[in-house]
Amino acid sequence: MAVSLMSTQDCPFAIKGQGHAPAQGFANIQSGVTLDLTSLTDVYLSHDLSSTSVGIGSNWSAVYEVLDPYNVTVAGARNGAVGVGGFLLGGGISFYAPREGWGCDNVLNFEVCMWRNEKKYL
Repeated sequence: MAVSLMSTQDCPFAIKGQGHAPAQGFANIQSGVTLDLTSLTDVYLSHDLSSTSVGIGSNWSAVYEVLDPYNVTVAGARNGAVGVGGFLLGGGISFYAPREGWGCDNVLNFEVCMWRNEKKYL
């Protein structure tokens, strides 16, 4: 809804995941609105250990912390401070890239949810 409203009002906006960037202000916008997704950090491992659900605001340290006790991993960033969202949007060159492909090659799906007052996902 926010993106639709800003688009119709010709309002510039930026979307911030973890904000891992080489210079201050890269995950921001001047004279516009920044949508901060850093609180979307849930990480879940499926019961059969075959897939992981990761919030766009997570960093790779959080992902590896959940997966490590099960002795499984994903094609994620080499540096744990890197955000999941930016890494995957940029393609995602990981330690496992030669064997498993880039991080984005290993995504099963992306899900965009909207949180409502009745606390249900749509």
